[in-house]
Amino acid sequence: MQKSWLNRPYYSIGDYYREKFGERVYKISVNVADTCPNRLGLKGMQTCTFCDVWGSAAYADLRDLSLENQIKTVQEKLQSMTDYQKFVVYFQSYTNSFTGISTLRAMYDEALKSPNVVGIVVGTRPDCISQATINLWKEYAQKTYFSVELGAQSFYKDFLEFEKRGHTAQSTLDAIEKLSEIPNLDIGLHFI
Repeated sequence: MQKSWLNRPYYSIGDYYREKFGERVYKISVNVADTCPNRLGLKGMQTCTFCDVWGSAAYADLRDLSLENQIKTVQEKLQSMTDYQKFVVYFQSYTNSFTGISTLRAMYDEALKSPNVVGIVVGTRPDCISQATINLWKEYAQKTYFSVELGAQSFYKDFLEFEKRGHTAQSTLDAIEKLSEIPNLDIGLHFI
């Protein structure tokens, strides 16, 4: 296994971005989704214990700003304090595939219009991926850097039930299999 950051046996996302884009790239977390299937109680789900009331948002204080202004605010702050010049926009909070395709397309296009944005990262649940969503992601992965991060949290049934995740380990495996068929798409998994 390749060693990188501090000689650790893993490859950090920062190292990966540096290699892919030729310089440091910052992941700007934005808040556009406002719910998930658990919070709505779909299929008998209960609110899971994982997310806070903001859906694990990184910049909850920017939540009321437009997508354009969330990106601009974080970019300006970072550029005044660091040497970051390239960014990926991370649709992080809640479930960012739990809306209509036209809404997703509009958000992706808005993000890509921002200066120095070189790609998109979408955070979602493994059980919230439709064929229409896959087709949309395939389209964007052909024209920009595109990554999907699945909130798997665990492959252990007892833990998933304890956390009230509302999905199974098999849901995660099925999602990975579907996503792996998209050329140029990076897949990330979140585990506790």
